[in-house]
Amino acid sequence: MFFTMSPGDFSVVITSDNNGGVTISYASADWSQHEGNVMHGERGVRPVINIRADAIVESGNGQSGSNAYKINLNERTTDYKTTTTMKVYPDPGYEYDTTKGVTCTNGQSGSYNKTNNTLTINSPSKETECTVNFKQLPKLADKIIADAKSKNIYKTTTPDFTIGEPPESGSSATGSGLFTAQDDKETSYYFRGDKTLINNYVRFAGFNWRVVRINGDKTIRLILDDRIGFQASFNNLENRHNLVGYTYNNTSCTNSSPCESTYNNGPIFNNANEQANSNIKTKLEEWYYDNLKDYDDKIAYATYCNDTSYGSGDDDTYFTLHKLYYGPYTRIVSGSNRGHPILTCPDPTDQNNTMRTYGGVYQLKIGLLSADEMNYAGLSYSSSKAASSNNYLYKSYDWWSMSPSNSGTGYADVFYGNGGAIKIQYVSFTSTNVRPVINLNADTLTTSGDGSSSSPYEVH
Repeated sequence: MFFTMSPGDFSVVITSDNNGGVTISYASADWSQHEGNVMHGERGVRPVINIRADAIVESGNGQSGSNAYKINLNERTTDYKTTTTMKVYPDPGYEYDTTKGVTCTNGQSGSYNKTNNTLTINSPSKETECTVNFKQLPKLADKIIADAKSKNIYKTTTPDFTIGEPPESGSSATGSGLFTAQDDKETSYYFRGDKTLINNYVRFAGFNWRVVRINGDKTIRLILDDRIGFQASFNNLENRHNLVGYTYNNTSCTNSSPCESTYNNGPIFNNANEQANSNIKTKLEEWYYDNLKDYDDKIAYATYCNDTSYGSGDDDTYFTLHKLYYGPYTRIVSGSNRGHPILTCPDPTDQNNTMRTYGGVYQLKIGLLSADEMNYAGLSYSSSKAASSNNYLYKSYDWWSMSPSNSGTGYADVFYGNGGAIKIQYVSFTSTNVRPVINLNADTLTTSGDGSSSSPYEVH
């Protein structure tokens, strides 16, 4: 026999003695009825314990003593289950390092799914520790430069800008790759030439773009790889000089006081210095609002150049009998500076060094390429020395630049892209296509891609 913890159905009598003690006796004198009482003989003891609910059974089925359940006292499922999954998130600016992967102690193994940020550990013990290795994402600007150097297309020479690159047959190549020049901030890196040699595709906001250059402040200038869904005139009129201006009838837009266009509760940006927007500015900002406003925090304010500085000619304000040529004309078409494009933007001064009230220097979220930038990229004004269809900016359709060319009796002209050449046309020419230009922030990170058309740089 053995004891339990449950009392029986008997009673006891407690009496005191003369010495202050007590005497305990059964109420019944029949001991035979109480063989299990606490004062009646000795009994065996069968201890009772409780096994943890998370105990692991190693073997046995419990059907006999020889096949009893065998409990593993060293492992518990509450440390980890047989296969454990958990969420592990990288810090901003980091991604899973597929090279280093997951490392675990005790010979265990783990895997990480970066799509849903899930770590899976296989058959861990309670001492198992796993490390998920992450790496810092590279900045897009740094990655572009590093990739160009690794492909041996980083150039330290200055090409011949009077010849397109790659040239049509009959001309010697002037070089394709990633070159450097000075802009208004510092050293700028610009792509030039053959699309089969350079990788400058970027996927951003659901569109394919091409990197034109990395600006001196490390913002990245992109041009849409194709035209947007409408054609537009640069301006709706053409009978005044000032209609070559991105804005006109305004306070002068200078390097020390650029005209800045910002949101004003709608698709048309508000420019603090402007009195009249060009038609192309209005159209671009409508498109930005409809397509890019959700990505506004990734897009930088950057310098855009509508260079109305004096080049040569008559500078009357209305219906001149002689042409007025602007600075870009003397660098792209004819003059002592031909073949010497610039990435800086001159103040909009006339021949008397007076500031014009149209065109000049802008700080914008969206704009157009300058004719100088088109020239840097390998397009040439001379049709006989134009770039071939392998130039990365080459298109079979016309598209606007931001650069004035000249104005005269009842007209105003702006440069535009035409195949592998840079050409000139009226601001009111309405059938010209539009290729927006934006600048990504200097701290923009890239998650993948090598800049090729099949694997463009993906922006984080």
